[in-house]
Amino acid sequence: MTKLVILSPVEHQRFDSPPKFNTDDRALYFSLNNDELKIVEGLRTTTNKVGFILQLGYFKANGKFFATEQFRRADIDYAATLLGVLPINVGLSSYQKKIPLDHRKRILALQGWKPFDITQQRKVTDHIE
Repeated sequence: MTKLVILSPVEHQRFDSPPKFNTDDRALYFSLNNDELKIVEGLRTTTNKVGFILQLGYFKANGKFFATEQFRRADIDYAATLLGVLPINVGLSSYQKKIPLDHRKRILALQGWKPFDITQQRKVTDHIE
């Protein structure tokens, strides 16, 4: 069976990568409302705070999460500056495994999203039928 190709390789790469923000985009997507700010303030480390802000901003823009290795340097620097810290003090190598997963759950709840589970699958199936 022939594999259906919907996206070109360049489009596929763009789809699987965090958005490329300009200055205005960063100000928009990395801005924090009161609830988001309370969560960030409650996080223990600067790295966790920056990681949360980046995941939240990328999710607001694309409705997707990305691996830490994909975070863009300019965005890391912006988030660090937003927090009033030097970007050199952000070590995303320690932002791994359980912490980002916990943050993703909080972001989904903040944004009013529900994980795609059997309940959501039934809703989609019912809608299609």
